Amino acid sequence: MHTTQSSLDLIDQCEFSNDDPFEINQNLFPNLKSVLPTTIIKRIEAECYANWLNWAFEGESSVSVVYGIIRDQISNNIVDYFSHLDHTEQQQVKDYFSNIIIEEQEHRIIFKNIIDKLQLPADINYRPEFFDPDSVEFNSFWNNHYDKVGFLSALGIAVIGESYLLACFLLFYKQSSNKLKKQIFKQFLTEESQHIAHFLNLIKRGKYSEEDKDRLHHSFLQTVQEKINFEIKTVNSIRAKLQKGFNTKIVDNGDNFSILNDTEKFNQIAYSGELHESFKELFLRRSYQFYHAVFPDVTEDEFLHQVKNYHSDQLIGAE
Repeated sequence: MHTTQSSLDLIDQCEFSNDDPFEINQNLFPNLKSVLPTTIIKRIEAECYANWLNWAFEGESSVSVVYGIIRDQISNNIVDYFSHLDHTEQQQVKDYFSNIIIEEQEHRIIFKNIIDKLQLPADINYRPEFFDPDSVEFNSFWNNHYDKVGFLSALGIAVIGESYLLACFLLFYKQSSNKLKKQIFKQFLTEESQHIAHFLNLIKRGKYSEEDKDRLHHSFLQTVQEKINFEIKTVNSIRAKLQKGFNTKIVDNGDNFSILNDTEKFNQIAYSGELHESFKELFLRRSYQFYHAVFPDVTEDEFLHQVKNYHSDQLIGAE
């Protein structure tokens, strides 16, 4: 069942502010209060929300195309990972991808409508005209990307995105004080959970070469590491800008911003606490489930150790 209209109706009934679009009951980074003034924390949180919304819109737009590529490749027997399935089973795979594509396109519209009710900062590169599943240029971009990475890595990265969204939706659902917005998140949670469950079932039925698995291993660990904390890339980008602006000196009002100079300590403070631990736990658990389906001999503890210690220079062909 598709939920676009009910979600759009709910969005129409809601107001969305840049500072706190989902009406969360607490700050995203409450522990930063011990080292930074409220005005700076609000700036960090507002930019995190804006970047996340734009990323989610781009992500839902992108998987709408990528899942279509995968479905068509399976339909045309271009990929042989599922050639051992009988005709009925292959048709079920294709039909489910078609249904997921419809839902992802609906999610894209939902995010677009939320963004359109906001005034995103000028430095957010919001490009709805490019991130359009009907755009020839957009489809060409993802076809070229798919040709480079292949089925297994393309689906693996997409599942990480689905897992990241799921963890975000659960965080917002639990913390939001707005009943209408909670309904939107609940609908998202249901559908994204179904998508991940389908992909886990699908990936277990495929047969993959060692080369494909090795490529997935590297891209998967790198992407999980990048997404392990909510909007950490945005947070560190803002921290670096603030660091440069304050030049790590004690400013006129007596506040000491030297914490901005220590990335590791700053992140430890920002991402400590139950809110972020719950987010990380769900994201890593869902990511591991997909990884484990391809690498059944790897335990969850081994996977977490690999994520923690992974370095991008381990990528094949990296200099």
